[in-house]
Amino acid sequence: ADDYWSYILKHGKKDQVEVAIQNIERRLHDLQEQIHDIISQGSNYGQEWLVSNV
Repeated sequence: ADDYWSYILKHGKKDQVEVAIQNIERRLHDLQEQIHDIISQGSNYGQEWLVSNV
């Protein structure tokens, strides 16, 4: 796996795996923003749920 990523990074080549990883990272970022918004709204239910599931 290390050889694979070394090759990909050195050659600047994008394949389906890298595109999928970027999509996942983008979705995670969106989820983080949504969670932050929920916490910022001061929803007690949201805060309890987040704390109990950490």
